[in-house]
Amino acid sequence: MECKRDGITDAEFKSAIEQAFRYAHYINAAYVVVVAGNTIERFDRKGFQSGERKDNIIGDIPTQYGRPPKYKYYKQAGRDLKMVSREELIKALEKCHNTVWQGGKLAPTTAFDEVSKLLFCKLKDEKSTPKDKAYQFQIGTNETPREVGKRIDAIYQKTKREDEEVFKEDIKLQPEVVFSTIKHLQELAINNIDLDTKGIAFERFMQDFFKGRMGQFFTPRQVVQFAVELIQAHSDMRVLDPACGSGGFLLHAMDSVRHYAEANFSGQVEIYKHWHEFAKDRLFGIEINDQIARVCKMNMIIHDDGHTNIISADALADFSQIQQTNNKFKKGYFDLILTNPPFGATVKRSEKEYLTQFELGKDGNRDRKTQKTEILFIERCIFCSNHITRIECKKNLLNPFYLSIVLNLYQRMKVFFYICTNWNNQSGVNVELLKNIKIPLPPKEVQAQITALMDRAYAIKREREAEANRFLGSMWNYVLEELEIHYAPVTNKKCFAVYLEQIQGKRIDPKKYTEAPTGILNAIKHSKYNLYKLDDLIIKSFSGEWGLDPTKGQGEDTLLVKVLRNTNFENQLNISYDNVAKRLIKRNKLSAVVLRKGDILVEKSGGSPTQPVGRVALFNEEGTYTFSNFIRCFRVNEAICKPKFLFCYLKSIYSLNLMEYLQNQTTGIRNLIMEEYLDVLVPLPPLAVQNQIAESVQSRMNQAQCLKKEAVKALAEAKEQVDRILFA
Repeated sequence: MECKRDGITDAEFKSAIEQAFRYAHYINAAYVVVVAGNTIERFDRKGFQSGERKDNIIGDIPTQYGRPPKYKYYKQAGRDLKMVSREELIKALEKCHNTVWQGGKLAPTTAFDEVSKLLFCKLKDEKSTPKDKAYQFQIGTNETPREVGKRIDAIYQKTKREDEEVFKEDIKLQPEVVFSTIKHLQELAINNIDLDTKGIAFERFMQDFFKGRMGQFFTPRQVVQFAVELIQAHSDMRVLDPACGSGGFLLHAMDSVRHYAEANFSGQVEIYKHWHEFAKDRLFGIEINDQIARVCKMNMIIHDDGHTNIISADALADFSQIQQTNNKFKKGYFDLILTNPPFGATVKRSEKEYLTQFELGKDGNRDRKTQKTEILFIERCIFCSNHITRIECKKNLLNPFYLSIVLNLYQRMKVFFYICTNWNNQSGVNVELLKNIKIPLPPKEVQAQITALMDRAYAIKREREAEANRFLGSMWNYVLEELEIHYAPVTNKKCFAVYLEQIQGKRIDPKKYTEAPTGILNAIKHSKYNLYKLDDLIIKSFSGEWGLDPTKGQGEDTLLVKVLRNTNFENQLNISYDNVAKRLIKRNKLSAVVLRKGDILVEKSGGSPTQPVGRVALFNEEGTYTFSNFIRCFRVNEAICKPKFLFCYLKSIYSLNLMEYLQNQTTGIRNLIMEEYLDVLVPLPPLAVQNQIAESVQSRMNQAQCLKKEAVKALAEAKEQVDRILFA
């Protein structure tokens, strides 16, 4: 018996078989067993040629010195399939995929389809095998890959006829691949694993497999679970997800009803009937991608049912087309709609004629040329709901129905995904190279000297940076004190109510209505100076021109200029002119993009999950520059407002995190809402006071900059000293 670690490749498993046979020949053993986790293969050596590895496969080792049995696994006590953990099931599924994928011979999505077909057969075989009979989904004594493949195909064809909506194509794998895959699954009692464990395992397998290729089809499990628990789906509801992806919302709705039944009913038959009828008759899903629709159905079969009313269709298409696929899909039929529709895409009238059938596909009496998918999905959800069946006002979507809650989860979820995607050495560092680096090892007293040296250097760096930050903090507070703006920060509430009459413009996101921006704006209104909107202080506002690739050559109509980008903004100070790129721009647009000394640059797009946009910089160099289209430029009316003062004021507002509330976030990019930004109120003192504030701030900025340079210099000197100690 040769035992290997779980998860080895098929090639490694074959090597283990050869190793086991060498030992068997040496001691003249009658039987050979090779084990790697749940993957097991058994051989009979008696009466076979020394190199035989196919015809001598057996179902199990014999007992009582008898003959090897035809099969090992029977639906009876003592001979039944093995119960396994979630992790064991995930590993078995991963091994199946690696076997089927064959190192790249099949497309990853095709490989997943084929694994799903075999898993489908396995589940059907477990359910349909009569008591005391042998399971069909296993390898028997002296069976060839062709014989086993034929038996598995018979299971597949039978179940495919019974349930045509899951798989429509035949198994595409060679018998040898099917044979190898069965080895990973044959001993597992998958149907007997509890539904929660089984569901999580299959979901993990799907997500690990697709890894970002189809990430849009997987809403985070925690978000789905939270939403379903918040709504409290029950068995009387007809539930629809018109963009169901892999089926997360529907599965959690089904699990919610199942858990309710388990907690409130006593008999197993009554419990099963309660949630099973809900799953079969009241769960509906639409998925535009045919393959993902099959994944969704398979996901629900793994959970024991609920795949009956999952269809592959465009949920925005004419509803009569959807009804042709499944006539249960009706207008105004559904009690609960749970969905995470596709965001960021656009439906074009030239490509999809159905755009004109949507109320939100119109602009007044005219048909729109385009509309965002998420907007159309709102109307489609209203169309399907049995509570609201019309849109009364296109411009204000809040009128026809009651918007009870809006949750702000996106930022934290992005941080979570960022951490996940950088896990497991995703950064590209070559670990093997790092392992081979030889480290010079000085005596222990020298090591202690180096440690103390670096500790001192980092302590100096921390001390200088802390001092610099204190300067910067006092600097922004100084601006507010001079303008007599007294703002006491308010801890944001996690839950709060906003009434319909409080809704402003088009924004319904929670950031807009928390106490924090209200407190800031109220404090500004109580300044002793006259208030101006930012827009009133600007004589010119324009966007940059990203330009052309300079490697393509210059012409008479182009000019090579420097380009400022988001990366040139320093977080708390001003702007860095290091690493400035160069681009070609059109001469006829030059007047719109050349910067002047005193222009104010505002970062309007970009940012990150943890870094809001809205950083401000004062252009203080002479020369021809342009800037990226992620930046907006303001030219100030210097007759009433000094650019340096306005720069200081906008920086002080930024330090109070007002920018956090003047931006939205779509597809991972933060965007400053310029209409609201230009409405920011500015207390405007006399020009002499403006100059005083600007000069004082500039002085403190210079001090902070010097302290930061000292910190960097101290650390660099310490590192040079370490190099001299080790390598001199």
